[in-house]
Amino acid sequence: MNWDNQLSSILSVADGSVAKMRERLTSPGKFAKGGEEEVRRLRERVREGDESRRGQSPGAERRMEQWRREVGRELSSLRGHFTRATSLGNLEESFSSKLHREELEHLRREVDQLKTRLRRQEEDVFLQQAETRETRRQYEHSCKTLEELTDSYRTHSTDLAKTVSQYSRTQEEVRQMRYARERVHVCACLG
Repeated sequence: MNWDNQLSSILSVADGSVAKMRERLTSPGKFAKGGEEEVRRLRERVREGDESRRGQSPGAERRMEQWRREVGRELSSLRGHFTRATSLGNLEESFSSKLHREELEHLRREVDQLKTRLRRQEEDVFLQQAETRETRRQYEHSCKTLEELTDSYRTHSTDLAKTVSQYSRTQEEVRQMRYARERVHVCACLG
């Protein structure tokens, strides 16, 4: 392979590498990993070109020197882009990490609030159960008292009925005794 063909090959590979690096600059995450690899490859190509051009024509040497300056400028530009992209990537990662921390903190607060609400609800349920037990106890006590009062009423009602019946019999006996006495008195007067 002659020097012109080799130079053209190196230039086209370098242009392709520069184009790839520019494309990767639009996405900092990809560039940070691939950028260093591309810069290393370009340096190797330049070194290969230096080694193979020794003893070649002065025109080719001038073109190679010009190309080296252009590649050097591109490399400097790409290093600047790489540094900015890395900084942006770090900033983005830091911001993302901060968002994750804030989101985690927010979720922790929500979980704490839910735990507090759950604890209060459990306490409310416990109190309601205690109140329900107390209400049931009072209801059962009231039912028992009402049953006792009903039994007492029935007993008093029966006693009252007996008393009324006894009173009626007593009145009847008193009437009969008066009637008998009056008859005895009337008979005594006539006789």
